[in-house]
Amino acid sequence: MELGQSPTRQEILVLLKNSGGMTVDQLKRELGISAMGVRQHVAVLERDGLIESVKRRGQMDRPARVYTLTAHGDEMFPRSYDNLAITLLDIISALDGDEKVDTVFRMRMEKLRENYAARLTAKDLPGRLAELTQALQERGYMAEYGQRSGGFYLIEHNCTMARVAERYPVACQYERILFESLLGAEVRQEQCIAKGDACCSYYVTTAARADEAESPRGRA
Repeated sequence: MELGQSPTRQEILVLLKNSGGMTVDQLKRELGISAMGVRQHVAVLERDGLIESVKRRGQMDRPARVYTLTAHGDEMFPRSYDNLAITLLDIISALDGDEKVDTVFRMRMEKLRENYAARLTAKDLPGRLAELTQALQERGYMAEYGQRSGGFYLIEHNCTMARVAERYPVACQYERILFESLLGAEVRQEQCIAKGDACCSYYVTTAARADEAESPRGRA
């Protein structure tokens, strides 16, 4: 998918998507071009309504102009057929209630677990996490992982069903349960795109949760 009018502007959009916001100096270092060159590219992206800038406190408390994606810019990244999915789920809810919607997401989770399970077999936790991250990458989630004190982190910089999850948060709950099942570890969600955060982030610890229910319904 074309994200911009030039490879450099495409790279700027990806950098802003991954970071949640960057200054001209930060973009300059990442791109290896001059500050003037960065400003020329961001001017075009601003003109096209793909990015916007705000002033934030920087080093030494001096305000710095930070560029972020607009909603239009964010839509340039892979998305599922959100409107159709939401309409169908609304119909299911109206006809059969929220329990049927929960069943749909649970069955989707089970299908994904079947698809991923063979790839994660006979691997330790870091290996399973690496393979899961690759699978998410292939589905457009712009995922990454790494070590963190006491465990690991898993980050999705893009959510292919963010609009669906805004309306039906159970989608995010089942995703976390899916990750726990595949990784055999405790997974705690810390940030969520559907709730307005810049990414979906998870903290993964080595101890599996013994008390995790199969369905998220009824939990606080």
